[in-house]
Amino acid sequence: KNMSIGHFDSIYTEIVTIVFMLISALPFILIFYSLRNNFMDLFKNSQVQFFLLLVSLITLIVMFWLTKFYEVDYLQALRISSFAVISIATGSGFSTYDFSEWGTFTTLLFLFLMLLGGCSGSSSCGLKIFRIQILLKSSFTLIKKIIQPRGVFIPTYNSNEINEEILNSVTGYFFLYLLIFGGLTLILSFDGQDVLTALSGAAAALANVGPGLNEIIGPANNYFEITTFSKFFLCIGMLVGRLELFPILILLSPQLWKR
Repeated sequence: KNMSIGHFDSIYTEIVTIVFMLISALPFILIFYSLRNNFMDLFKNSQVQFFLLLVSLITLIVMFWLTKFYEVDYLQALRISSFAVISIATGSGFSTYDFSEWGTFTTLLFLFLMLLGGCSGSSSCGLKIFRIQILLKSSFTLIKKIIQPRGVFIPTYNSNEINEEILNSVTGYFFLYLLIFGGLTLILSFDGQDVLTALSGAAAALANVGPGLNEIIGPANNYFEITTFSKFFLCIGMLVGRLELFPILILLSPQLWKR
């Protein structure tokens, strides 16, 4: 249905959907082992903590934004903001309200969430939380070295040292992802799409989210108005994003077919 989960207008349906959307963005192996041993071990993982904290923080920000500028009461704002934020962050693509009408501020927040994605080992796409954490930890370590040149600082992740090979892999993936995102955005712009349609369409395709962030491809609409040319490249973007870049690039490498 075009109204997605909003068609049911049921808070119980939304709560159940939220729970399973969150589960889909958490590491499945970690969930499995936590269920077999101690379930609270799941929340001791730094990636899970970071993701849940980020989703909670952005939900509160959007909630206060809606109450201040759109005169929505707090409970209703919490209800619709939590569903929208979690849906975007997990790449589920469901909606209860047309969040493309919530202003530029929320649009930028949702664009950030689209690109970020969920945890590694989950069904969500995007850059993944652990890559962002590794980049942040390495950046903070670099700043410490600049401040204290003689100090010895070793970045760690989940009590494991972040060696140069891991950092190079994460950094390479990060910039390649942004390069593909930028290229897909330019292709959509070349085909006549406006800036927001191009940006959110590229992000939604790479992150396999579904709806974009404006009235053309937003949650209250679909991709019917998008040209076949743009749809073709959006399909490629979805495939590349789902397989996390490298498998597709390896298949396109001439060296692979020479062997």
